[in-house]
Amino acid sequence: MREMQLPNGLLSHHISQPMVRNQICFNGNIIRTAPDRMTFFIRKDADLATRQMREAYGQNAGKHVSVNINPSRQNVSQVITEAYAEWGRQVVASIVNYFDYERCGISSRSAHESNVHFHNASGLAQTIITRSSHYLAERQNSRKIIYVSLDDLITSSDFGKAHIPRASFAEIGFSREFTLEGEQKGYVGRPGKGPLEQQLSKLKDICKQERAGRKKKVGLVLLEDNIRHAKMPLWIVERMKERGVLGEAKVVAIATCFSLASKEEREKLVVDGKVMPLIVGYEYEGGACEHITTRDHLFDGLVVKTGSFFGRLPSFMLPDRKMCDLFKIKAVSVRSFRQEVIDANIQFCETLKTRLGETPSLSSFLSGPVLANICNISQSSSMAVVLEKYRPRRVPLSLVKG
Repeated sequence: MREMQLPNGLLSHHISQPMVRNQICFNGNIIRTAPDRMTFFIRKDADLATRQMREAYGQNAGKHVSVNINPSRQNVSQVITEAYAEWGRQVVASIVNYFDYERCGISSRSAHESNVHFHNASGLAQTIITRSSHYLAERQNSRKIIYVSLDDLITSSDFGKAHIPRASFAEIGFSREFTLEGEQKGYVGRPGKGPLEQQLSKLKDICKQERAGRKKKVGLVLLEDNIRHAKMPLWIVERMKERGVLGEAKVVAIATCFSLASKEEREKLVVDGKVMPLIVGYEYEGGACEHITTRDHLFDGLVVKTGSFFGRLPSFMLPDRKMCDLFKIKAVSVRSFRQEVIDANIQFCETLKTRLGETPSLSSFLSGPVLANICNISQSSSMAVVLEKYRPRRVPLSLVKG
């Protein structure tokens, strides 16, 4: 595995004039990968993944804990971020090691040559917002624009840093819903963002307010993390129509941090009879590529409903079959992968206990409420206790194959 650190990606750092291809894509950087090699790409997400944990420890960034530890390690935010980075390296190594390469057309012989690209999430968000602004400046210059983030890692802070004139920012949080067994059901409002109907009503009110006194509808730029298929963005556009959002606004472009969409999928991005411009941060072409989100293996996870609430189910709780299906892990290696992920999770908890004097509770994780409900324990219980309960017994490979 080779690691590659990619630049933050402001427009001027990459290319002087982004190109238009097929008249439907306003491209940024094209990363051409070898056809016989696998490329994984990841956005750095430590701030999002550990935010609840830092709050749960009762400390803001920069404040100090009172336990007797090395003074150079007394910054809670720093300790948690460093532990998260080490945990992430272990989980990425396990993903690369046990990934089902043949499923992506890569021979097992070439698997050890895989590349891993790390992207700065905030810099990348600013890039696609800036590129969208440049694209629209020549085409929608008289229309008020609202940038609508559909992704947790594209924030109002990123929008503010991009310094886009005569525009505003909104969010719609929705995710795929799964059963506790890992079967997909549909789409729901993302936990913590409220029911989708309420979010869309709020967006409609924002659009109405921004349009006040103007004949033209407000223009919406949808901001996504990764587009491989047209289905998900088109689904939210249909919900916008149903809730009256598009009575006050129209979708004028879709911007995505990454694109793995084929030409056929791009041409399906049709709204009101027109193919939407697709504005891209990084476009991967050539070889097999996979966008991975490590926090799904402990801090976050699949959106599920337990009892009366929606929450997050981390990967180690899934049946073997769905672990293979959703995370593309080789069937013969799924138990080893689960073992290594849980070991890394436990080590993370032990690191915090050593350096901060207290092991993290379930309440420190977005996945905590679901785990507490499933295990019928308090959210104040130690995450390490739950992890030990679900740590699989090591099984010889010969028995797995048999």
